[in-house]
Amino acid sequence: MCSYIPPAVSVLLTNMKTKTKQEQINEIVKAVAKVTGVSEQTMLGRLRTDEAVEARWICWHYIHTHMGLQCAVIGRRWGKGVNHATVIHGLKQIAYKLMYARDWNLRPMMEDVAEVLKIEPKLPKAQVREVA
Repeated sequence: MCSYIPPAVSVLLTNMKTKTKQEQINEIVKAVAKVTGVSEQTMLGRLRTDEAVEARWICWHYIHTHMGLQCAVIGRRWGKGVNHATVIHGLKQIAYKLMYARDWNLRPMMEDVAEVLKIEPKLPKAQVREVA
């Protein structure tokens, strides 16, 4: 196993370790709110407009992939009737939209969120279907 950690990754790991999990979640929520234009209150509330739901899913994606929190933990910390099944559904929807759907705004939006957070975006590659 390689023990070398590139300097940029080392700085990121150091910054992430010094913050509590709740601080990291708040930082992700603020970044998503800034990029999507959906207020933090709307994102954390129960409103089910397309924009609010998609912003929640983006938050959950970054909380799950970059913080490593399990879906049940994300649901408990999010509150407002969100359980693990809701989080799993959101993560699947984001992955599907990134891989198969023709939502041209989602990938750049998620890359912008990663840029605001100063992290590497871990997004699935889009699948290209051959037309016969």
